[in-house]
Amino acid sequence: MEGNFLFRSIRKPGAALPIPSLLAFLIKRLLQALLTLLIASLLCFIIVQLAPGNYVDNLRENLQNDPELINRLEEQFGLAGEPPSPLESTQSLAAFFQSLGPWLAWVIPSYVKWLGQALQGNLSESFVFKRPVAGLLAERVGATLVLALSSLVLTWAIAFPWG
Repeated sequence: MEGNFLFRSIRKPGAALPIPSLLAFLIKRLLQALLTLLIASLLCFIIVQLAPGNYVDNLRENLQNDPELINRLEEQFGLAGEPPSPLESTQSLAAFFQSLGPWLAWVIPSYVKWLGQALQGNLSESFVFKRPVAGLLAERVGATLVLALSSLVLTWAIAFPWG
């Protein structure tokens, strides 16, 4: 059997490509890619949220910070009412699962809100640089592309001669 492995069972040699089958294949792959991105973003979000504490907790430890400033930052970044991470409970496995319920009830709506804002291009503000994260990423995308493309060219330059 010769020809593209995707269409071996669909077309005969020399026949035209079946456009509907190709379109169905592309749509299926696109939906799989979107699902993969959604699951990966959810897992990353949950892992970050599992870390004990947050940026405002670090500020709270510094006694020079005004409590009103801390309350305003919690509201601004959506951290008000955040339950403690289940990983902070070191008593037993039962205590972990008991604290998991309220935490998940807070994390899932937070993820949906974050995802909605991210899809609109609002990646919030950097704690460190006090600037929008989207702007910081845009500034660095050029250097990232240069590095990625140069590594790709180098990889090809080494791989192709080796076969």
